Order: sequence, then structure tokens, then C-alpha cells
Amino acid sequence: VMWELHRGYLESYTDFPDTQTMVEGIDRNVKILLIHGTKDRSIPLEMAEGLHAAFLKHRGAAGSDSDGGVGVQLVTVEGGNHLLSSSKHLDKALKAIRELVTDSECVRV
Repeated sequence: VMWELHRGYLESYTDFPDTQTMVEGIDRNVKILLIHGTKDRSIPLEMAEGLHAAFLKHRGAAGSDSDGGVGVQLVTVEGGNHLLSSSKHLDKALKAIRELVTDSECVRV
């Protein structure tokens, strides 16, 4: 099967903001949850780790293993691929999302 990549699709990747722009463009009061599979072949785990470190540094918690009280968390899903297509992997992601949402002050459950 032959697939064609259209110019618009390829160019869409150049529209992604760089890490610094992304970090500075998000309000410091907004909680951030990054979820990344360790077996993601589309986007290396190191990119998520770098983004996490950049958010921590920007929010004043550089080098912290947790969110350092600044509302930035990286959850790695061991063995998870880009789509977290295994139900076990997806469950871990959903658990992290549930925890973030239920811990937020603006949500009443």
C-alpha cells in the first residue's frame, strides 16, 4: 500500500511552538499533566521529560521529581505506545487524569 503525505500534513508539524514558547504561554496557575508511554515510537520519551523539566524550571521547581507544588506532573506509562492502545496502559492514564481533575479546587464531585 502506498500512502501519500500531503504538504499540509507535513507543514502542520512546523506550526508546533518551541518548548520555551509553550512553557511561557501557559498560565502558572494551570495544572499540567503530561502522560507518555515508554515505548512511544512517534515521540521520544526524552521530549516529554524535557518539556516537564522546562515547566518545572519556569515555575521555580527545577530538579523536582514530583510536581514540586507547582502543578506540573509527568506520568510515564511503562510499555505504553503513542496511543496507549493497551487497556492496561490507558487505565493508568485515565487514573492520572481522574486524580488531577478530582484534586482540582474547581471541581466538586
